[in-house]
Formats: sequence, C-alpha cells, structure tokens
Amino acid sequence: MDLIKTHLTLLLIGLSLVSQGQNKGFVLIGRIVGDDVSQKATLYQRDIQRFDTTLISAKQFTFTGKVDHPYIATVGTNIARQGRGVWLSNDTIRASFKIDGGYLQPIEVSGPPETVDYLTNIDQINAIYTFTLSRAQKNQQVSDLISQYVLDHPTSSYSFFLVRMNTETLGASLSRDLVTKLSPALQESKDAQNLKKQLLNEEATALDKTLVGFSLPDTNGVLQRILPSGKPYTLLSFWASWCAPCRIHNRRDLVKLYQRLDHNQVELISISLDDDRAAWVSAIAKDGLTWPQRSDLNYLSGPTAKQLALYSVPQFILVDGSNKVLATNLDSAIRLIDKR
Repeated sequence: MDLIKTHLTLLLIGLSLVSQGQNKGFVLIGRIVGDDVSQKATLYQRDIQRFDTTLISAKQFTFTGKVDHPYIATVGTNIARQGRGVWLSNDTIRASFKIDGGYLQPIEVSGPPETVDYLTNIDQINAIYTFTLSRAQKNQQVSDLISQYVLDHPTSSYSFFLVRMNTETLGASLSRDLVTKLSPALQESKDAQNLKKQLLNEEATALDKTLVGFSLPDTNGVLQRILPSGKPYTLLSFWASWCAPCRIHNRRDLVKLYQRLDHNQVELISISLDDDRAAWVSAIAKDGLTWPQRSDLNYLSGPTAKQLALYSVPQFILVDGSNKVLATNLDSAIRLIDKR
C-alpha cells in the first residue's frame, strides 16, 4: 500500500509540475474540421516574426512556447494559407479551424477571455460590413463596438490592439481619446507612446486640413517662405541625411520626379530634420537635389516639426494653392499631380 501511495504522490507532483510549466507559457491546441489532408501546421508569431512548424495527426496539432506579451499569431498548413489567427497569451488555448477560400480560419476558440473576444469581435465587425448601410453608418457601428469594448476593458492589452488596428475607421481624434481611456500602464508602453505620436501627426496633417503658412532657412541660413508657395501645388518632402529610406527616395524617386514636373504648376520643397548643417549639405550634394532645400536644423524641436507633429521621416505632404492638404504619402501625391 505504501508503494502505491508513493507512486501516486510522485504522479501528482509530476502533473503539478507540468501544469505549472504550462502556466508559464502557451499551449495552443488546434483541430481542423471538415475535409482536409494537411500534414504540417505553421504558427507565425507576428511580433517576433517567428515561424514554428509541427506535424498534424488526425487533424490535430499542438504548439507550445512563451510570449513576452499577448499578440496575434496566425496558423496555416502546407496546403492552406494563414488566416485571421488567434490572440496568443501564456495560457492554454483550444481552437477549431476550417479551410475557407484557401485560408485556415479559426471558427471557435476557448481559453482566456481576450482570446475569445478577439474572434467574437472579428465576426461582429465582419457582420457589420455585410449590412445594407452606408459606409459612414458601418464605420460608426464599428467605432461604437470598439469604443464600448475599450471602455469596458481599460486594462486589456487587446483593447489597445483593437484601437491600433482600427485607427483608419476610428479616426485620429477618437483613437487618441480611446488611448487615454486605457490604464496608465498601457498608456506608458512604448507602443502606446508611438501610436500617440502617429495620431497627433495624422490630426495635424489630415486630408482637407488647411496648413498655416510658414518659412524656413535655406542652406545659407536665409529665411525663405515655404507656404504659401504661390504655385497651384506644393509637395513637401520631409527627410534627414541620417535616414536611409529618405536617401533612397531622394535618389530613386524625387530626382526623376523633379525633372519631369511642370515647375509653373508644382513646387517641390525638401525640408530636413537634420541638426548637423555639414551632414545636411553633404547629403544634398551626394543625392543630387537641385530643388529648394530648407531646414531650421532643430531636428524635431523646431516650430515646423511641432506644428505638423512630425515624429519620423520620410514623410510627404501635398497641398494646393490654398495650403489645403491633398495627400500624405508620395504615391498618392504623384497620382494627383499627374492628374492635374
């Protein structure tokens, strides 16, 4: 009898250790319903850009691991592409998947509340967009759904995810307001701080907004008017000598664009966020920039950077003759210029 008790005690201890180990990480147990002959499943953890692959047996598969914070992980197979995925956290999650249109889509999940809410919200939002309503009415219903969820779950990292992934529908102002409703810990995170900067920039440079006129020094330190330029269109290119993507845009796109512009109709002006004059002037020469170059050499501290809530480069803004914003990316700006 004592030997049996000893074995039973050891077994219970072993099960307890397994349970504790699982609580320190995630266990995703997947099941594929319907006709399927997939042999391998792949889990893609987006935040860390990691792929894990496991064998599928009797239409079931299991992934284990650990995440630093909850986020979306998508699942695919050797014959089905990754679909909407699941909200992954360090918990045990069970999910049923079905191949739909070549994608492996989750159709049912169980586990922590946020994992269930993620799939529920997707289904609700997709349903709204099938309603016979105007686009504005659909967006309003989606905004209402997201707003209510955030207000009800201010400490949830999934609430922040909902806002971040739907800023276009919510609009910059409402998105920023919802971020302020989150817990202090979430608001102070690096991702939330970056989103706040992005939203401030979007508000400052929103389409159809009229920018206040301003001036900046040229390479000789002489103050020059930027807006209004006196032309029907003005394309502002914000860049810096230390910004590799900016330098690529300069040499690959802007030099060619400037050569073919009608300079009576379109003014191209580059505005640098440099704080080193020598580096700025050197980059202008190396990139072959022959159009107006302006900078107050104050990086993000200058009045123009603050007025437009600039927080990163490259950035492009196309305005018309009355300083109204027409486009906020280079491709859209070029399309509008070419249609003039």
